[in-house]
Amino acid sequence: MRAVVVRKPGDAPELMELPVPRPAPGEVLVKLEAASVNPIDAVIAAGLLGDMPSASPLVLGVDGTGRVAETGGRSAGSSPAMPCTASSSARPWATARSPITR
Repeated sequence: MRAVVVRKPGDAPELMELPVPRPAPGEVLVKLEAASVNPIDAVIAAGLLGDMPSASPLVLGVDGTGRVAETGGRSAGSSPAMPCTASSSARPWATARSPITR
């Protein structure tokens, strides 16, 4: 998958090819059709949000829309090809490893 990432806080964001993740039980993998870059992404990239995950690279982006590509089981009401919108405004780095949502 292609993702905009920073390798460490303060680095310039860059486009990177990463492995496609597998959803865990209760999660779905979303094949994004559109994603936005928001001001919070600059704050996250700069490391100014406080307690940040130590994942490297850190995938930026907190909002997107697409379709369910795969379910991890126990994902009530979700099925492949189902349209969805993902937002992790409560945890801005919830997409830090992938376009997976709960």
